[in-house]
Amino acid sequence: LRDKKELNLETQDVVRSVNYGLSVSLEKGKKSTIKFKNKKNKILELLYNSKYSNLPTIDQIPDITINFERPGFDERFHYFFDAKYRLEKDEETDTFIPPKDTINEMHRYRDSIVTPAELENKLYNRIMFGGVVLFPSSKNEDFINHKFYQSIKRVNIGALPFLPTNTKLIEEYLESLIVQSGETIFDKSIEYSLKDRQIKQKQANEIVLIGVVKHKLEQLKQILKYKYYHIPKSSISSNKLKANFIALFEGKSDENKYGLIRYYAKIKEIKEVKGKDLRGVTWNNEPNKEYYVYELENIYELRTPILNKERWLSKKADIITFRFGTLYSLLNANTIPELLITSERDKRLWDELKNRAVNFDVRIITRDADLINTKVKFLVDAGYGVIYEILSDNGNYIIIKPNKVSDKKTYHDLIFKTDKFFDIFKS
Repeated sequence: LRDKKELNLETQDVVRSVNYGLSVSLEKGKKSTIKFKNKKNKILELLYNSKYSNLPTIDQIPDITINFERPGFDERFHYFFDAKYRLEKDEETDTFIPPKDTINEMHRYRDSIVTPAELENKLYNRIMFGGVVLFPSSKNEDFINHKFYQSIKRVNIGALPFLPTNTKLIEEYLESLIVQSGETIFDKSIEYSLKDRQIKQKQANEIVLIGVVKHKLEQLKQILKYKYYHIPKSSISSNKLKANFIALFEGKSDENKYGLIRYYAKIKEIKEVKGKDLRGVTWNNEPNKEYYVYELENIYELRTPILNKERWLSKKADIITFRFGTLYSLLNANTIPELLITSERDKRLWDELKNRAVNFDVRIITRDADLINTKVKFLVDAGYGVIYEILSDNGNYIIIKPNKVSDKKTYHDLIFKTDKFFDIFKS
């Protein structure tokens, strides 16, 4: 590291001057530090015997740790190295390698060394991005095809041969760490499989407009045939046009007293047209009236229709106002109020209640002009006719008991003290 032109030695407590010359003060169990700075004043530290304490499980002391700063990141990136002097022969490749249990130690360090997270929905962050076992060998060519060398690129855990006369591979590895951006390091880090969660998060950010089918069967046939939905410009403000999907609310029928949603589609584009240019419209068509037209991609049918069990949405008859939900709520809702759950806190509480097989209902609180962010409350049946109300308020959950006495819980309580959060309904 000292020989790298982009790094300047700042401080060190390893080599010191004494009366009889120089002394190297590397002692087992004693921490030593060498600090470098690059041309952008970013720090790189090399630590020997750095102890990581106050961990959730057991203190950890890697032999050597390198941590360094990167532009745009507050936290430092940590890599660790352990020097091992034992060797074993890999029978499959006829190559000398460090013992397999030393590779497992690298995984242990990475998993166990964490720092508290400053987020209400997360307790800890990993800070160790990778670990390497250093073992005495001069046979680079024999080792570079071994999986313990290849695994460094794949999972940031592996081994490298290292001797005073053989530093080539470790130099290449350190060089790659020094020049990589923080974004590249993150991209190479290993995360839990988050595919399903990422899909849910994406769906939670996709806005769904609830579009009213005013002329019931006739208009529904027209939408399904021509793949567009139209609405008078006077019926919706332009700032509420930014939707990704549309859900078609059908008025009351024999299937449901107050209407339901069976179909939805992704919005391709939004146009402004005159009534005379509306394809397939044969009812109440005013030729010069201006409309917004939502051109649709494929139209899909929900596995289970979303029912409108109340008249809270009605302006007159069974016609609902134009409101908004998310794609996640659309694909998981059973009732219209559930479809209108848009906040992260309400969605998380909704998921927890469903997973616990609790009898509950969702009701709408807001009926004002803010149609995108609808406030809801949850009515939880605790049995024996006892109903609790839960609503989110300024980042907290207010739980109103049957005797009207209220209790307050936080989002952190819901995530990390989940069982205790729901204990109140057992009393």
